Amino acid sequence: MKRKTSKFLSLLLAAILLLSLMAPAALAAGSADTVYLRTAEDLVNLSQRCTLDSWSRGKTVYLEADIDLTGADFAPIPTFGGTFEGQEHTISGLSITGSGNVRGLFRYIQPTGVVRDLHVSGTISPTDRKNTLGGLVGENQGTITNCTFSGTVSGADSIGGIAGINEAQGQIINCTFSGSVTGEHYVGGIAGQNYGSIIQCENSGSINTTEVDAELNLDNWNQDQLNAAENVPVCTDIGGITGFSSGILQGCVNTGAVGYAHVGYNIGGIVGRQSGYLNGCTNSGMILGRKDVGGIAGQLVPEVRLLYNEGLVGDLLDELDVLRELIDQTGDDVRGASDELSERMQAISDRAGEAQEAMSNLMDASTDWANENIDAINSLSARLSWLTDELDPIMDDATDAMDLMEELAGQMNDVMDEAQEAGDLAPDAADRLEDAMGDLVSAAQRGRDSVEHLKTALAHLRNVLGKPDVETALSEIQTAVSELTTALSDIADCFAQMRQILREAKSELQGTPEWDALLEKLEAFQTACGALPDCLREVSDALAQAVRTGADDPDTLARLQTAAEDLLSAGQSFGEAGAELAKALADAGPGREPDLTAAYERLETASQQLAAAQAEVDNILKDLDVSEAGQNLQTELDELNSAIAAAEQAAAEVEDALAALAGTEAAQAAAEALRAELTAIYASLEQAKTAAQEIGAAAVKLVLPSVDAEELEAARQEAQAAGDRLSSALRALKRGVDSGEDAVRRLRELLEQAGDVMDELQNAGDTMEELASLTSNLSGDLYDVLHELSEMPTITIHPISSGLREQGDALGDIFSGLLDDGDALRESMSSSTDILLDDLDAINQQFGVITDLLRDILEGSDEKFEDRFEDVSDEAPETTDTGYLSDARNDGTVEGDINVAGIVGSMAIEYDFDPEDDLIQEGDRSLDFRYQTKAVVASCINTGEITGKQDYAGGIVGLMDLGRVGSCENYGAVTSSNGDYVGGIAGASWGSIRDSWSKCRLSGGDYVGGVAGLGATLVNCHTLVTIDEGSAYLGAVAGDVDSGGTLSGNTFTSDSLGALDGISYAGKAEPVDFDALCSAEGVPALFSQLELTFVADGVTVAVVPFQYGEGVESLPEIPAKKGYSAAWPDLDYTHLTASQTLEAEYTPYTSALTDGGELPEILVDGSFSSRAEVSHTTEDVTWTDDRGRTHAGTAYTVTVDDPDLEQVSYTVHYRLPDPGKRYDLWVLGENGWGRGEHEIDGQYLLLTSRQAEITFCVLERPVNLLAWGAAAGALLLLAAGFYAGVRFQKR
Repeated sequence: MKRKTSKFLSLLLAAILLLSLMAPAALAAGSADTVYLRTAEDLVNLSQRCTLDSWSRGKTVYLEADIDLTGADFAPIPTFGGTFEGQEHTISGLSITGSGNVRGLFRYIQPTGVVRDLHVSGTISPTDRKNTLGGLVGENQGTITNCTFSGTVSGADSIGGIAGINEAQGQIINCTFSGSVTGEHYVGGIAGQNYGSIIQCENSGSINTTEVDAELNLDNWNQDQLNAAENVPVCTDIGGITGFSSGILQGCVNTGAVGYAHVGYNIGGIVGRQSGYLNGCTNSGMILGRKDVGGIAGQLVPEVRLLYNEGLVGDLLDELDVLRELIDQTGDDVRGASDELSERMQAISDRAGEAQEAMSNLMDASTDWANENIDAINSLSARLSWLTDELDPIMDDATDAMDLMEELAGQMNDVMDEAQEAGDLAPDAADRLEDAMGDLVSAAQRGRDSVEHLKTALAHLRNVLGKPDVETALSEIQTAVSELTTALSDIADCFAQMRQILREAKSELQGTPEWDALLEKLEAFQTACGALPDCLREVSDALAQAVRTGADDPDTLARLQTAAEDLLSAGQSFGEAGAELAKALADAGPGREPDLTAAYERLETASQQLAAAQAEVDNILKDLDVSEAGQNLQTELDELNSAIAAAEQAAAEVEDALAALAGTEAAQAAAEALRAELTAIYASLEQAKTAAQEIGAAAVKLVLPSVDAEELEAARQEAQAAGDRLSSALRALKRGVDSGEDAVRRLRELLEQAGDVMDELQNAGDTMEELASLTSNLSGDLYDVLHELSEMPTITIHPISSGLREQGDALGDIFSGLLDDGDALRESMSSSTDILLDDLDAINQQFGVITDLLRDILEGSDEKFEDRFEDVSDEAPETTDTGYLSDARNDGTVEGDINVAGIVGSMAIEYDFDPEDDLIQEGDRSLDFRYQTKAVVASCINTGEITGKQDYAGGIVGLMDLGRVGSCENYGAVTSSNGDYVGGIAGASWGSIRDSWSKCRLSGGDYVGGVAGLGATLVNCHTLVTIDEGSAYLGAVAGDVDSGGTLSGNTFTSDSLGALDGISYAGKAEPVDFDALCSAEGVPALFSQLELTFVADGVTVAVVPFQYGEGVESLPEIPAKKGYSAAWPDLDYTHLTASQTLEAEYTPYTSALTDGGELPEILVDGSFSSRAEVSHTTEDVTWTDDRGRTHAGTAYTVTVDDPDLEQVSYTVHYRLPDPGKRYDLWVLGENGWGRGEHEIDGQYLLLTSRQAEITFCVLERPVNLLAWGAAAGALLLLAAGFYAGVRFQKR
């Protein structure tokens, strides 16, 4: 029984174990339409099954637990069409780094796909291709709801925190992203591109906040892609929510930073480029970029509608129908007539049919022309915009080159002055050279001015791209280039004059190899400089031709490339010639002084040593009778010979130095004088050497023991005679050395003058070398830009009349034939009945009507293309599906270079639009067509600070080429640091601004206005603005208004400004008091509120309201900051006219104040603000203390004045007169003088105070005679007691 029971329990346990192992697998599998995910393996299996697009449709996937993919071999889910229920779980550790496009947790979500309540974290950063990337999905056509992604997404094009591309069917609702997104084109915190709907989504991540170097990859691209403006190698279309949107953006929020300073086009807090519908979005993040930078949208692209209108063409077709009816009627009337008449009528009928067919062809050709050319026109504009940006730094280098040329002329003048002073150059040549250098300075200044003119012209070209003023801008550029080439030619002429003057001048350097080399290199430099104008002119002509023809002619591009190569070659030749000329300038100058002075000083020293040795020899020669004299003489002779050898060596060094000497004729004359002295010195040394040898021979005889007395006497006489000759030789040597010293001094002076020339030549050479290098680099940079431009694909723009003129001519020929056939018929029927004549008269009259219509049509075919655009934004309804942005708010800081604003950087037609895809066509195709544009910004608010670097900065819109701004408000300061066109609503507007409000501070150059820097239609706008900086065209409403613009119902309040350029206009733009301004219909609450916002360390301390023109009673207390004093900005708080945000100014405390001096008498120690001051006064005082004792001394009153502190606490250090004595401190209080507490620290007495002023007196403590007497008595008693004790012990 036990065995059976044990066996049963074992089987039961095994079954339970088997079921426990099978349960998870069974749960993960679920039913046929349900999938459960609990592990990374489950998710990997799901990815592998979703390779077939239909597998997931109809299925529901439940995420039952958080999944960590770290280390898992997971590939993105290829395609998903079911429902993915995240159930608020998280998939972490997602890492996609391999090669490929369209990547995320999912690659594709199908239109039937739904993903909701899912959280994902990880990194999406492929190493290759890297386009269409998103944290959740690469491309979405389904619905994503309540999902988040945190981490990093990095790639090239179409990069988003949630989705790379959200297609037209796609919906992304209530999703958030945190982390960082980086890309080159179409980059957003939620989606890179949006064609569907993004609703109530939020981004807190950083979008392209690090610099991105965009690369242009030309592999496998077609012509349409190459011509697109987005292919300019810069970052474009970057947004906090999406990079580009033609769909719906509703209720989205961005709090993250977007963009990198001075980099990127179309940068926005919500969307980089917007052409769809945007409503109710807000931004509070910092937005940075280069061009078209906005707090909400970088660029608002209008809806473009192509309208066909039959107009005259339709009338012509109707009249042709009438003609055919008349012809048919006439045919009936002449039926039965002769065959000739029938043939004539048939010919006329056939020609009428030909006319109808030709007219249809003409309409088709006109439509095709419009559609095929608009892309090319806008792509050309994008290319020219890129070109002007690339040329900006090159123009700056050209300005620097002209500055260097002017500096070089000044340095050459300095060279001439020094050369004339040194005698290297004749005065007449120096004067002529000075005139030539003056001409060079003038030419360089004209060159610099022409470069500035060229920079202005290029900026003008950039601003008028796509407008009728392009031809004017091109002419202005060619004028500036002509000025520059003239200046360069004049510069070349100046160098030619210099060369001619130096060749004819009677210079002391003339004829030397260095001088000839200088003239040769100067000629080469002049030739190279002279080649630059023609090359530059050819580049300008080729570039203008390329712009005018649209770069559709390969020969034009080839000409541009050839001109660029010629300019590069000329620039390099100029640089090489300049470098060689710089070297020749250094070589041509007179040589510096060799080491002549030191060599001559050694010669003088050797001469002195010779004199000393000769004196010793003389002394020995006088005592030749002494027995040891001969031996001593030999020793001194050795010293003498050594000194002679040293003198010969020094003389040789002097001679070598003279041999290396170069210089002027005067210097050479001084050198010849020194050489003559050297010859005499050599002769003296030779004589001294001979005399020494003779003395030496005599000395040998003197020391020989076998020499008899007579021979000894003869030897003494020989030695003395040789000594006399030695003395004579050394005296001659000294005279020669002294004379040579004068020659050396004169030569040194001449060489110092030559050294000054050399210094100036060196400076000129350095400048020439720098100029040569800069010019060579400049030409290289210009070649690179022009070469890249010439290598870009051709853009073909067909002239508007070229495609139609042949059709029109053919149509004219047909009607001419009709007239001829009619005349022939009339002649043939001259004898016909009156009814036939009436028919023919009717036909002829109809011919006249048709001919007049045809003439009107052909005359109208020459209408300019840009005149066919019509902005109908003012007629647009309050809400629309596309080109619409409303109810948005920006509270973030926006900074950029060009077209910078709080809401939209620019409202303009995007360069890339494709008429076949983007245009809405209305009506049947006809020759009469119009493009209607519509862009609306409505009910938007900006409070963020706007800072632009160049032109077009606005509170709402930077640049309005078109469109309508209505019911918008701006409260953020608007500044352009180095540009024009600054406005409270728009920097410059060619559209309409209506019912808008501006209350802010403005700063800029020219054209600064409360509503617009430059406006067109300004209606019912109201401002309260302060212009802090501005040059010309300043106004409380606008800097100026276009001549064809509309101005009506605008009001403002200002103490100093007029409405337009200092002038106000009744009923159009007039001043009112603040109460009247705030009584206007529809005044916003924020506009009528005037308040000071006090901020300390980024925290708002208080918001204090005030009335216009009045002040505030008190300022809020500034939060204390340890170690710092604080103060609000120094303003007139009694008369305030504009709301402001004031930042507390914290200043580190000063720890000590002194009354001055190296050892100050008064020093105060404490914590004080930077504005604190200490002072003290003295006064002789007398007082009586509470014991009736009288005291007298000098009282010190110390005052600490700290306007930034309400209460002070400090320690006074008073320097004691005599630190060795004892002192008492007395302090003056409310009840009179009393003793005070103090400490002694070295030479100072220390006392503390909590009052701004303290009065004290320090008195020397008097000697206490009674105490001294008592002490002396005690000592005497002690001594007596000691004495008595000693006596007692002795007993």
